[in-house]
Amino acid sequence: MVVESNLHGGKGIVRGDQFSIRRTVIGVPAGITISSAILTLKSAIAASALFSKAITSSNVAGTGQIESTGSNGVGKLRFDILDDDTLLMTAETEYFYDIQVILSSSDILTLETGKTSAIAEVTSA
Repeated sequence: MVVESNLHGGKGIVRGDQFSIRRTVIGVPAGITISSAILTLKSAIAASALFSKAITSSNVAGTGQIESTGSNGVGKLRFDILDDDTLLMTAETEYFYDIQVILSSSDILTLETGKTSAIAEVTSA
């Protein structure tokens, strides 16, 4: 399985912004579905999470949803990032993130890892 895309499109996350991060998961094995997924953001790999979003097929406002569990081989994930989440970030600071899925087979797979950064907001809403 692979994930298509990157965390922020190469622009950095603007503090105070609220948005959804969507991922397409291709290659979900036949007879297996995505049970849950977790997006975690940390200031250092060994640090506690700055924020984490755990999603299932149930839509939870401010958290997200597995919009397609991959029963057809393609899963769709949506993580809702709130302004309160991005305000926890410090401008001009690098952060580490990953996205993991738990399959109906109980396998846990890290689909994406990387770094992102925060940018200071210009306009405060």
